[in-house]
Amino acid sequence: TVTDAKLITGVLNPDYFAAGRLKLDTERAKRAMRKVADRLGISVMEAAVAVIRLVDASMIEALKLVSIQRGHDPRDFVLVVGGGGGAMHAGALGRELGVKSIVVPLYPGLFSAWGMLVTEPRRDFTQTSLRRAESIGIHDIQELFASLRREAQVSHRTEQQHPSERALTFEYRIDLRYLGQEHSVTVPVNIELATVEDILRDFHDAHERVYTFRLPETPVEFVTFRLSAIERVPRPQLGRISAEGRSAQAARKGQRIVEFAEEGSHEAAVLERELLPPDFTAPGPLIIEEASSTTLVHPGQQLRVDDLGFLHITET
Repeated sequence: TVTDAKLITGVLNPDYFAAGRLKLDTERAKRAMRKVADRLGISVMEAAVAVIRLVDASMIEALKLVSIQRGHDPRDFVLVVGGGGGAMHAGALGRELGVKSIVVPLYPGLFSAWGMLVTEPRRDFTQTSLRRAESIGIHDIQELFASLRREAQVSHRTEQQHPSERALTFEYRIDLRYLGQEHSVTVPVNIELATVEDILRDFHDAHERVYTFRLPETPVEFVTFRLSAIERVPRPQLGRISAEGRSAQAARKGQRIVEFAEEGSHEAAVLERELLPPDFTAPGPLIIEEASSTTLVHPGQQLRVDDLGFLHITET
């Protein structure tokens, strides 16, 4: 497993998994990995590195699917890490994709739960109405969205066990396609200001980003009208971390040898994330441990802690 591989390569501390509440057995991990190593005729360490590289490659392909294959250059973006294992792989993934930087938020292992807390409730309403661009006007579009708004407002009042008086805000999108196409492209719309020409221009631009070409002379079809009704609710706020009780010296827990695959074996400093002060910086290789995750900073990368306690990893 990946956990076995990370344990064997030195990334994970067997005595600090889940802040020490779970103990990992390195020898058992090696025995499990030996089955793979013997079949391949390689050492246990080489097998562990191969497992990690295979997982990294799978993640990179998934990231390319939602970036490069949708017309986005990863070099224009920041990679935000989620999940307990994400921070261990992020350094390698970010380097391969060439992102501007990598951000590891607080408590990455709880990132999905945090997302549920800060996400405002939303309901989506759709109306399919196939219309050629030359036969639809902005007033027709506004009427379609007005009908969806009324549906959203009725649903908001009647479908909740305890109806909320909180205000709704609305977002508008339209699926469009070239005549004869099967797949459509979704375009956001400013319903108060947009004209049909504005929507068509945005569609041509979006189509080119997704499919690398545009067909300005080809008739366009409006396919589906989408309205999102968002309920504004109080959300938890992030606070700045205090330097009190935090220092580079207090955070340092020691060092251990880590196998970094292409970069080889290196002695990495081990740091406790909860004790890192704001504006702390250090070059890799580093291991930053916390209860819900372990962050790996590769050789040739730089770590910085911002005033929210988020970790930023960049190439030096």
